[in-house]
Amino acid sequence: MFDLSSVPRLFMQADFCLKDLATFQQVLPLQELGPGRRTKKAARSGERGKKNVTSPSPNTPSTPPVSSKLLHEKLSQYLDVIEVHLAHQIAQRSDLFFSTLSSQQELQDHIMSVRQNVVELRMCLRDLDRKLTHKNLELMRLCSQTHRNSQVLQKLKLISTVQQTQPTIQLLLSTSDFVGAIDLITTTQDVLHDELRGVHSLRSVVFLITLSS
Repeated sequence: MFDLSSVPRLFMQADFCLKDLATFQQVLPLQELGPGRRTKKAARSGERGKKNVTSPSPNTPSTPPVSSKLLHEKLSQYLDVIEVHLAHQIAQRSDLFFSTLSSQQELQDHIMSVRQNVVELRMCLRDLDRKLTHKNLELMRLCSQTHRNSQVLQKLKLISTVQQTQPTIQLLLSTSDFVGAIDLITTTQDVLHDELRGVHSLRSVVFLITLSS
């Protein structure tokens, strides 16, 4: 009784629309109703429709004359068949549908949990970066700065020593210690041309040592 094949395929078409005159006349064949059941307006509409509608396909089975009551019962039967079929399909897929909804909710909860874990992990990494990496980088920077300061201090001590060589050379020359004076001059010249090369404040010292030599 509720076999879906009993419903004409016309009702299953995706472009089914009663606004289409040909479709309307196939669903409600007014020309096939009894004369007493048709109104004058319907008759006039049927006459106008005949002019604009192409003749049905030869393959389309002819429908025997039916009364409006019988047509109503037939359409109601089609509706019942479709409703039962839909209810049966929904019942078959309801478990899968609710299972899908449940899985979707679980997946959404899992995504929210993972998102929260990612946020917490980023905060933890940020704290570790601030506590470990930044401190290590700061320590390296301080060590490098200390090393540079130590080098500058050594240069300053060396400059101070070189600046004191001229009086020492004069003292050695005044005591006729020419060998010691020559050794000090040679050593000072080596330092000026090597470790203190380019120090402009020592130009006068270089000039005096050159004169002494």
